[in-house]
Amino acid sequence: MTTASERLVVGIGSSHGDDQAGWLVADLLQERLDRAPGVLLECRIRKAAVPLDLVHWLDGVAELIVCDACVSEDPDAAVQRLRLTDDDSGHLQEGLRIAIPEIPRGSHGFGVMEVLQLLQKTLGRLPVTTLWLIPGKCYSPGSEVSEAVREAVIQVAQEVECFLLRT
Repeated sequence: MTTASERLVVGIGSSHGDDQAGWLVADLLQERLDRAPGVLLECRIRKAAVPLDLVHWLDGVAELIVCDACVSEDPDAAVQRLRLTDDDSGHLQEGLRIAIPEIPRGSHGFGVMEVLQLLQKTLGRLPVTTLWLIPGKCYSPGSEVSEAVREAVIQVAQEVECFLLRT
C-alpha cells in the first residue's frame, strides 16, 4: 500500500428494494461533495455491487467508511454503527456499537464483515473502518425502497458527513 491519506466511502447495494440503501447514501454524499468539493478533502465515494469490490479500492486509503443495508429480524431495528480496529495481535475487533445488539445478516452472499476479515488477514491490517448498517425488510427484485429505509438513508448520509467533517 502507498502512504495512506485518503478517506473512502463505499455504498454497497443492489437494485432490489431496501438493498439500495448503501447506494442511496453514496449518491447523497456525492451530491454534497459535488456542491462543495473543498469540504471533504481527500475523500472518494464509490458504489459497490458486492463487498468484495473493496479488495480493489484500498490502496492509499487511511480511513474506510462502508454503508450497507442489512437484514434484521427485529421489526424496530435502528441504524447501527460499528467502528472496527485491529487489536495488538492483528485481529479485527468491533469497537463502538449502537442500536442493534447483534450484527445482522448481510444482504449479499459474502458479507461485509467476512470481506473485511479476509482483507485484514491478507493485508495484515485494515484502514480505520466504520460501518453504517441500515436494516431493511424487502429485498425482492423489482421492489421499491421502503419509507423507513429512505428516512434512514437521509439520517446516515448526514451522520457520515458530520463524521467526516469532525475527523
